[in-house]
Amino acid sequence: MPRMFLKLEELAKVIRILIFKDIQTILEKARSKSFKAVNTARLFLKGFPKNSAESTGKASI
Repeated sequence: MPRMFLKLEELAKVIRILIFKDIQTILEKARSKSFKAVNTARLFLKGFPKNSAESTGKASI
């Protein structure tokens, strides 16, 4: 007859893996958002709006 229940240690291991995966997912999402914010800030620091306004001939506000 197959075992119907996991041992307590096996269950704890599975729960740890699931929590670790959730934390990894949260960190990856946070990293991608912070990279987007950093890249946007870099573009503005380099004068991105000013350069794009000059290339289109429109005034930058």
